Amino acid sequence: MKSSFAEIRITGRKIIIPAVTAMLGIVFAAGNADVRAAQNYSQSFFGPVENGIVKKVRSRSKTYSRGAALRKSMARRNFAAKKQVQKKKPKVSAHRLAARNLKGMKRAFVGTYAPGSVAAAAPVFSRATMDSTRSAVTRYEAIVRAGGWKRISGRKVLKRGDVGERTAQLKQRLMRSGDYPLAQTITNAFDEETEKAVKRFQKRHGLKADGTVGGKTLKAMNVSAVRRLAQLRLNLTRLEAKLQTRLPARYVMVNIPDYKVEVVENGKVRAKHNVVVGRPSRQTNIITAKITQTNFYPYWHVPQSIVIKDLLPRLRKGENLLAKMRMQVSHKWGGKPLDPARIDWNSPKAASLKFRQDPGVDNALGMLRINMPNRHAIYLHDTPTQNLLARQARAFSSGCVRVKDVFKLAKWLLEKNEGWDQQRIEATVRAGKPKTVTLKSPVTVYFDYVTAWATPDGKVQFRHDIYSRDGGLKIAANI
Repeated sequence: MKSSFAEIRITGRKIIIPAVTAMLGIVFAAGNADVRAAQNYSQSFFGPVENGIVKKVRSRSKTYSRGAALRKSMARRNFAAKKQVQKKKPKVSAHRLAARNLKGMKRAFVGTYAPGSVAAAAPVFSRATMDSTRSAVTRYEAIVRAGGWKRISGRKVLKRGDVGERTAQLKQRLMRSGDYPLAQTITNAFDEETEKAVKRFQKRHGLKADGTVGGKTLKAMNVSAVRRLAQLRLNLTRLEAKLQTRLPARYVMVNIPDYKVEVVENGKVRAKHNVVVGRPSRQTNIITAKITQTNFYPYWHVPQSIVIKDLLPRLRKGENLLAKMRMQVSHKWGGKPLDPARIDWNSPKAASLKFRQDPGVDNALGMLRINMPNRHAIYLHDTPTQNLLARQARAFSSGCVRVKDVFKLAKWLLEKNEGWDQQRIEATVRAGKPKTVTLKSPVTVYFDYVTAWATPDGKVQFRHDIYSRDGGLKIAANI
């Protein structure tokens, strides 16, 4: 609707308005209560219009001043609101942002191992484990000579309460591997004892111990006894080779297919951590290195392989990735940051650019990197994606290893550094600033690949060969 005054002329006692519209005053945005109030107020002081002449006028000055006051008040508020929206947010430093974000974290970021805690009687790399594995080889040779075990037919999930021939096959299979008690006769009912036996099997194979025989559990059960024997023999040679050298008193061992870190001190496992390792297409390398530093709130210097495989494809699609991840890009490390809007992401030269993510809780390395110089640029680190550490299979990374409760490990690593107790680590984390601490006594770390071993209590452990490094097993070896 359009409203305007073309001209106002006063003649005698009458007001002549050559151009009057259906509504007086200026009409602003529809739906604004103040605008309608101003319009209604103006109209209420005028009588009917005939032939362009308003017959009755009361306090013209009052009408104009009160209506204008409402309109001006509304305009001031609109202007103030617009100015507030356009006002730039103040910049927040990386360390203040990190400290502020810590308040909303749901996970623990500090802690220490319980005094004298031992998660296992002996580490994987120990004389006790090697001897137990050798005994397991002898036991499995006897199982193979006795005919091994038969495959469980079908694919349907087996669970407690089921009754049928497949349940009887399941019991026979579990009895052969020592998970189900030996019995002269068995029923075809999936009862409580069967469920317990399934859970024992699942724990020994690194599977979710839910007592239900689903696809992964069934696949593990149907691996032949001959192949399991070959797997044990292969891994026995791996253990023997490792134990030919003297192991240090304090070391860290990453068993890639077990998705675990063992913290070892004086021949005992001080603690174990869940870890995320490299996916099969980006495998974690087998290395031996020295842990030399803990980097609190590290910058992430993105490896070129990740730039090519992950970042550039997303940038070429127009994704605002750099702002979202708080990344800077330059021609060389430490160089002047470039304007992303001026970069041709489709150019072959884009692959040589250097990407660096600022420190923070949401940094890809989390709040801590455990540094160990090696030619593969692999290290242990924290992660903002803690949910992956709770999964049963944990091969998701691009090669480096993400550690659950990494600050407990950092506390243990810094025990030889005077003054670096739990309180100081907490204060460093809360400060939110990048800080590098060099270990007074470097700690050896082994990244290794063991898919079968036996613990001193006689439990034989098998893990999925995630990188297919057990391929070519000599299953036709002498028994």
